[in-house]
Amino acid sequence: MKKQLKHILLFALLVGCLAALFALQSAAAYHPNDINYFKRVQRYIDTMPVKVVDHVVYMPTKDDDAYMVISYFDSEEAMQQATSIHIKDEIDGKPVTSVSVSYVNRGSYYTLTAQPPVAENVTSIRFSKSTINLNKYAFSCLPNLTKYKIPNGTVNVSGAFMWMDNLTAISIPASVKGIGDHTFGMCTNLKKVVFKGDVETIGKHAFSACANLTKINLPDSVQEIGREAFVHAGLRSLTVPASCRRITLYAFSSCPLKYVTFREVNHNRKIILGEGVFQNCKSLKKVTFPANAKQISMRDDVFKGDAALRVVLNTKVVRELGANAFADCAALESFTLSARLKSVHPAAFSGCSGLKQVKILTRQRDALRVYYTDGCFAAGLPEGCLVYVKTADMARACYDAGCPCRVIVKADLK
Repeated sequence: MKKQLKHILLFALLVGCLAALFALQSAAAYHPNDINYFKRVQRYIDTMPVKVVDHVVYMPTKDDDAYMVISYFDSEEAMQQATSIHIKDEIDGKPVTSVSVSYVNRGSYYTLTAQPPVAENVTSIRFSKSTINLNKYAFSCLPNLTKYKIPNGTVNVSGAFMWMDNLTAISIPASVKGIGDHTFGMCTNLKKVVFKGDVETIGKHAFSACANLTKINLPDSVQEIGREAFVHAGLRSLTVPASCRRITLYAFSSCPLKYVTFREVNHNRKIILGEGVFQNCKSLKKVTFPANAKQISMRDDVFKGDAALRVVLNTKVVRELGANAFADCAALESFTLSARLKSVHPAAFSGCSGLKQVKILTRQRDALRVYYTDGCFAAGLPEGCLVYVKTADMARACYDAGCPCRVIVKADLK
């Protein structure tokens, strides 16, 4: 046993050393004066069909009908001396349509660097009139700009503002239809976001760790909110747009939310709440679902750990409840399960010590069971909770599954 423990400790020490070495190597790779970056740039200049104009490096796009910027500078010396960047509107008669200073793709994958060096002396940048794509680190390597503006006409932004501590406000022009992955991730001082148009998607980690973003008005055009899009953001309240059909994994997890309101929907589709969407929102008190929704499907852990959650309105639209959907919501006092309930996991209400009553409007016994799992959701309810059902058959279904609570038949249950 001692020998086995010794091996485990040695393995843990080795893993720790490797992790530390990796962290040091990663930190070194992002040094502002990383000469390796410019060696790679020079290699592109020497071997690829690129153009260098005023030290800015341009490469033809995959379709060879436009150009993209792959580096703001062709050398470290040019970067250190520059105070501004001017991106041409066109090269050889072809428009400059995108900024991709972290990678390029010409059918096969080429990598310049994980992160371009920081140009500390640059205070202004002028983009091409044809710019439609701002990709990873487009602004992040320019921390001392006096103004941050997404050009009108831009369609896609993806990772363009990552880790910008000095960004406090941003306006999203009407041309932008999607906030790409990581776009404002780790912008810890971002306080204000204004949407000028109809954004349809919010990508993964788009606003993650934006600690000072206490509110955001999402437009009634957003259809999907991506994985961990607002995880650890500073949001105090949230109104989910009427257009939204899907919120994916952990999108608002660990936010200091107090109130979440889903607007009356303007579509006839199922709303899907992915795993852990509002998990560990420990200040969340009230959730209001749209009464006119066709159906809401909750995956596992959606509200797990929301200890202050007391009121959930319009629960009749909920058709599916995953494992631990409301686990450890100690303040929750009542819940109504829909007459059209499809399934509720036996552990959906695990640890809900404050539940006083649960109403089951469905007459379908199978709704209380899930595949590969024996038992009834009521197995996780506190003993003092009352379970109301519409038929004696449903009462037997609860008892047969080991329900510890008193089950009351009420034919006119609503």
